[in-house]
Amino acid sequence: MSSLHIPFFQVLSRCTPDSADWRATSAGLVTIRLADRRVSGRRPSWRELRRVRHAISQVDRESPLYPALIALFSAVGSAWRLRRQRVIDALHTYAARLHEVAEWALAVDVYETLLGQLEIPLHAAIAAEAYERGGEGLRALGRFDEATQRFREAQALALRRGDVVGELRMRIAEASVASRRGRIGEARAILDETIGAADRAGLPHVRALALGAL
Repeated sequence: MSSLHIPFFQVLSRCTPDSADWRATSAGLVTIRLADRRVSGRRPSWRELRRVRHAISQVDRESPLYPALIALFSAVGSAWRLRRQRVIDALHTYAARLHEVAEWALAVDVYETLLGQLEIPLHAAIAAEAYERGGEGLRALGRFDEATQRFREAQALALRRGDVVGELRMRIAEASVASRRGRIGEARAILDETIGAADRAGLPHVRALALGAL
C-alpha cells in the first residue's frame, strides 16, 4: 500500500476547513493511512486509534461514506491479528462509495490501494471491478493514458478468466476514452471490432452496447 495518498491532500486543499467535505476527506485520509500501517505489519497505538475514531465521528451520519469508514476502521483498528479478507472487503466498499459520489481522485486512489491487496485468481472478480471503476475515474479526471491502461488491464484479466462479455465491455470502455480524446476514427475501429466479436460470440446485448457507443 502507498502511504502517501496525495489525492486526499489535494482534495483537502480545496475544501473549506471543517466543512462536511473536509471532515469526510480528513477522516478518509487518516483511516486509509491506518490501513497502510496495519497491512505492513505495524500495530497501532491507542493514541492513533483514538485519533482516527474521533475523525470518523466528525463525519456527517447521513453521508454514504460514514458507514464505509466505520467498516474500514473496524477491519484495521484492532490491535489483534489482522483478517486480510475483512480489510479487502472494507476497502472495496469504501472505494465503491467514493465512486458513487463522484469523488473520482479519491476513488482511484483507494482502488489502487485495494488492488495492492488482491491475489489473482482468488480475488479476480474484485480486481476486475477495481480496474474498471479505476479506469472510469481516471477517464472522468481526463487522465486518458492511465484510463486506457486500466481498461486494458481489465481486458487482460477478463481474457484470463474466460469472461468474453467482460473483455468486450472493456473494449467499449477503451473506445470511450479514444472518443473523449477526439480520436473518433480510433474509437470507431475499436467498436467495429467489438461488434464483430460480439456477433461471433452470439452476444446481442454487447453488440447493442457497442452500437450505442458509436
